[in-house]
Amino acid sequence: MKYRPIRLEPREDFDKAIVHQYKNGTLVYSYEMLVAVVMEQGVESEEEAIEYIEYNIMGLKSPQFHFVVRD
Repeated sequence: MKYRPIRLEPREDFDKAIVHQYKNGTLVYSYEMLVAVVMEQGVESEEEAIEYIEYNIMGLKSPQFHFVVRD
């Protein structure tokens, strides 16, 4: 099974949270920076931003799609 790296959209926002890219294209996002980006998009609290990330971003992980989040 071939996998494809995930790049979060909109790129102009989420690219700010990229801290590394592997040779195979897999991106590494900073969790703290993801929280900041989501809050910049209008989420009112850090708790809501974390809930958004856990549901809408961390839920993307699958055997076919790869990205790494660290902090």
